[in-house]
Amino acid sequence: MFALNEGAIRQGQNPVGAFEPVTTSADFMAIMADSASAIYVPRLSILEELRKSRLDFYSVAAREPMADGSRPRATWAHMVNKWLGDVEGHIATAAVGSRVP
Repeated sequence: MFALNEGAIRQGQNPVGAFEPVTTSADFMAIMADSASAIYVPRLSILEELRKSRLDFYSVAAREPMADGSRPRATWAHMVNKWLGDVEGHIATAAVGSRVP
């Protein structure tokens, strides 16, 4: 399974254009024809803040208390809920749920 991760490209770069050299290559097409799957993972603009705070996506989405007892910002919960919905939707559409940890 391939994850086309928008977070791995430069901000402001068009994801379609950024992934085009990969997705149009003969090797990629051959692998896809041989039963591989690919999903698109959109950028999560607050990812670095979540990493620094050592926060779990699902805990943030549920606004569970953080280590200091405070709850994640409501805007973070909204953003993460949307992002999780998008990613989980791509996983379901590609039918690769059994291959994702």
